[in-house]
Amino acid sequence: MQDVVAQLSGAYEYLNDATPFSTITLEVTNTGRLTSDYVGLLFLSSDNAGPAPRPKQTLVSYARLHDVCTGAPQTLSLPLTLGSLARSDADGNIVIYPGDYTISLDVDGAESFTFTLTGDEEGSIIDTLPASKASYPATVPVHLQAPSFANYGQPLEG
Repeated sequence: MQDVVAQLSGAYEYLNDATPFSTITLEVTNTGRLTSDYVGLLFLSSDNAGPAPRPKQTLVSYARLHDVCTGAPQTLSLPLTLGSLARSDADGNIVIYPGDYTISLDVDGAESFTFTLTGDEEGSIIDTLPASKASYPATVPVHLQAPSFANYGQPLEG
């Protein structure tokens, strides 16, 4: 896992949850009789990555193919980012945890594959939240106006 983060650090100026990780591509063929659109949904799940509770599955990518004709395959690209793999820790930092992951296509998960990320149990922090302060200096302008009763009950002009 640290190897993945280190490799991406060399390719990008800085890492955050929008940093590209990989792209899943697949070929979609319409087996029906009518031309239609297809929306591919990619879900991620893990039973052991990071502290419990873990999400059962998370939607990590989706894409739409338009006008998929019968028998004419089209390529669908589903991009994954570092944020697709990450979760927030107790401090709000975006962390990629080591563990076994499964990526599944569509809700039924008919097509899926698994992979393992290894590394420190604390995971790799890819983005942090600024530390909170005890107080924040702020000035709020207040403009007081005396109520005007001179035209009370008179029709408005204009």
